Amino acid sequence: MSCKFTFSNVLYSELQKIFLKPKGQCSSDFYQTKPVRSFIRRFFISKYVGGYTRHCFFTCIPSALIMFRTPENAIVIGLSGGIATGKSTALALLERIGNATVINADLLGHEAYKPGTTCLEQLIQHFGVGILSEDGTVNRAALGPIVFADPEQMKSLNSIVWPSIRQLLKQQIHAITESDPGVSFIVVEAAVLIEAGWVDIVDEVWVTLSSHEKQKMRLMSRNNLTAQDAETRIKSQISNEERIQVAHVRIWNDDDTAALEKTMNDEIQKLKSRYASPAAMEQVDIVDEHDQVVSSAKRATAYSFNMIIRCSFVVLIHKPTGQVYVQRRSKTKAVGPGVLDPAPGGVVGAKESYQANATREMAEEMGIRGVSFEPIGALWIDDGKNRCWGHIFTAEISTSVENLILQDSEVQNVCLMSVADILNGDESLYLNDGLAAFKHFCKLKNALS
Repeated sequence: MSCKFTFSNVLYSELQKIFLKPKGQCSSDFYQTKPVRSFIRRFFISKYVGGYTRHCFFTCIPSALIMFRTPENAIVIGLSGGIATGKSTALALLERIGNATVINADLLGHEAYKPGTTCLEQLIQHFGVGILSEDGTVNRAALGPIVFADPEQMKSLNSIVWPSIRQLLKQQIHAITESDPGVSFIVVEAAVLIEAGWVDIVDEVWVTLSSHEKQKMRLMSRNNLTAQDAETRIKSQISNEERIQVAHVRIWNDDDTAALEKTMNDEIQKLKSRYASPAAMEQVDIVDEHDQVVSSAKRATAYSFNMIIRCSFVVLIHKPTGQVYVQRRSKTKAVGPGVLDPAPGGVVGAKESYQANATREMAEEMGIRGVSFEPIGALWIDDGKNRCWGHIFTAEISTSVENLILQDSEVQNVCLMSVADILNGDESLYLNDGLAAFKHFCKLKNALS
């Protein structure tokens, strides 16, 4: 299903008020401000579903603000979930089965407003010195009644504290991998991961979920609450539906601990499989349907959750014969192993141009260097499994097939084929994207000739 961004005049006016700021007034955490968070929640999270949801709201945020990338040597999972859905048990299983290193966002909250921090200064400015203990730290017993009695005060507290916690989370994620390169799996535990807008600082969002009745029963038993009090606590949080819309992995926990352990073990094995290939950790640009960069993600994340990526396609013509160089892809390739590709290329890396990617891929895969690749045109591909914007390039070379220097991990062999043989051949023998790009190339060349 395609996501088309069509805004009414009212929404467009709201966008103008929120995002059209004078230069120099947008901090790196600008989208954490109250109007931006409000807009994200009211419009985007309610309107879009599926794997694209996590990134879709960034399309209307200045690209300069989207600067954080997860470490290239570690997978970072954000774990969230409603009260009494088994989040703590799931976390313990991630630690035990997945050998995960855990960052607890709630504990970082205390760090965020310790004495001497800007966050504490802002809290004092808003709530007054009455929230302080004698030692200058925040007296939670004094602050609690203020914010729990007034939703607006709670929003004010969150607008001050959440951006500071976000910065600490970013710092800790990189500090862990820099201090110990052996760490390959990090879990950020955060009850408000979605509400606080921290989903862009992790690779995947995992949420624990339970039916409403099961959640209420657990809460009544665990916390010795009445049915009404349990209902009030559940309703004070975002709904399962809102979490599901943002989640990459949904962990249903309506049964016993043994069932949850099996579910977690299965999901951990799937996670390992997603990131098993050498290229899985490569950062790639994520774009919208207008080919505008909205974020970045690891290649495995982008593929697994059907995010829109950028790809280059190169049609190489053998100058002496007019035939096309056709790759047979390596059998170890994650996508299309062993099939023919008449328009080879690659996934464009983060901050890489289409042209640079085409040049790099041809040098790496076939040993073709010093060649100028002519841009032919662009195409949009959505085959139900993958979505990408592609730019097509071409070049004429005289190198014989035998003299090509092939990258064994990418290419089995290369043959020369006529345009007619490719277009009239069995489509099942070809890589879908490559054949689509080649057909589009032929169409554009005919239109230009």
